[in-house]
Amino acid sequence: MRQLEARGEYFSDEEMKQRDPLLYEDMIGQYLTEDDAKAMVVVDESLKDHALSEVLLQHIQVMQNNELYERLKDAEVFTYVMHSQRLSELHTSWF
Repeated sequence: MRQLEARGEYFSDEEMKQRDPLLYEDMIGQYLTEDDAKAMVVVDESLKDHALSEVLLQHIQVMQNNELYERLKDAEVFTYVMHSQRLSELHTSWF
């Protein structure tokens, strides 16, 4: 971690988003303008020198990160709903 901090990578938007996509969206992503969000999607000119397999693997990783974000978001909503229902049931049983 200290090496990542020293290189300035630990707190980069990309690294924070990769570590915890849901937290990143809640704390940072929701405040990004459309232009800021587009600017974060960097087209890497050096990809033209890479093998197609590398480009595809990078794309797959992005897709997996997006899927993970959606799963975490769904799980958080589910947990919130279940917690709310339990509280409602407890409240109803008291009265």
